[in-house]
Amino acid sequence: MHFESIVDAQGRRLGNLRVSLTSACNYACIYCVADGKRLQARDDSLPLDKLLLAVEYLKTVNPLGRLRITGGEPLISPLFDGFMKAVRRLDFGDVSLTSNGQLLSRKLPLLLEAGVKRINISLDTLDAEAFQRIARGGDLATVLKGIDQALAAGLQVKINMVPLRGNNHDQILPLLEYCLVRGMTVRGIKCGQIAIETGFNFLQSPSKLGTGEIPIPIVDRFELAAIDGSERFRENPSCWHSRTN
Repeated sequence: MHFESIVDAQGRRLGNLRVSLTSACNYACIYCVADGKRLQARDDSLPLDKLLLAVEYLKTVNPLGRLRITGGEPLISPLFDGFMKAVRRLDFGDVSLTSNGQLLSRKLPLLLEAGVKRINISLDTLDAEAFQRIARGGDLATVLKGIDQALAAGLQVKINMVPLRGNNHDQILPLLEYCLVRGMTVRGIKCGQIAIETGFNFLQSPSKLGTGEIPIPIVDRFELAAIDGSERFRENPSCWHSRTN
């Protein structure tokens, strides 16, 4: 049987696959939901067998090398354990995960067994009070414990931070220092359309911060750089790196 490859508008074949296991989340972040209610799973989510069938089909018709597992919060999905157990036999060259890290300690053995090499953790502050104010759920100490365990296991960890004026603006430098000593990159994330509509006072993008809004120690010690060598990030760099590296 002949299958046609999937190509984009530029004629490029699909090489990376992003699988969202659930739309539900165990946080209710202020930049994600306005009413404080946690996002719930959609009623039309695929069952595990059909999800795996779809992934296997896409691998048949395209040279997929990378698999990125996301949500919502993928670690709370009832499909997560079964999907991760199947990932190894799907034979992706690179498997990564995006998570808020709340269940990372508990799920880490499964991630390692599945061959996950990289994880992105959403972490907006190292201050416990600010963490609760922003995430409206979870426990900061549990997240930090999971990060340290993942690093000790040899995983590459990247931190995603949403800078919010008046909420975690003063936490940018502490978070950069925390990541620097652990060899982690911090990526500044723009707020999404939902967040804009809620009326929160956001720092829209790290690369667009006014000079008076960035504490001098950050300017002196860190600089913004493009991520992953991608051309589309060169004009709007979003990762902070130490100037001493």
